[in-house]
Amino acid sequence: MKRSTLATLTAILGFSFIFAAPVFAASLNEEIKGFVKKLDQSPIGQIKEEYGTITGALPVGSFDKDADAVVVVSGDLSNSCHSYKEAKVDHRDTKTHEVRAIVTINQGSGACLQAIFHFMKEVNLGKLESGKHTLRFVSRDGTYFEKSLTVE
Repeated sequence: MKRSTLATLTAILGFSFIFAAPVFAASLNEEIKGFVKKLDQSPIGQIKEEYGTITGALPVGSFDKDADAVVVVSGDLSNSCHSYKEAKVDHRDTKTHEVRAIVTINQGSGACLQAIFHFMKEVNLGKLESGKHTLRFVSRDGTYFEKSLTVE
């Protein structure tokens, strides 16, 4: 009796699998089609620019009015799809200068490694007139910190 019960259960499970497999395969096929459609609509290969975060700055260049002023900025990138592009220097007036980091985001590069990546770059401020200058380092969220630079 036990042997026939086991055979009956095996037959029932086998038939259940035979009938359920096509339904499961059709459902899986629809999921794959939906995923492929999303991939087709995604901005593969598009590169987007935005402001980055500057976490530190050090004036290192010549402090003479006849030479270019140079500052080294450092900051953080939130994942491997972000990369530092350049710094934008906005001379608000003759003594106040804003520096922003511009980063690129490669939206179609596949999976991005989620880690903090640091950058450190030289930024040329150009020739500045004599006097005390305020350097404002603005981050993505609008917060900033300031450093002073005296040019003789």
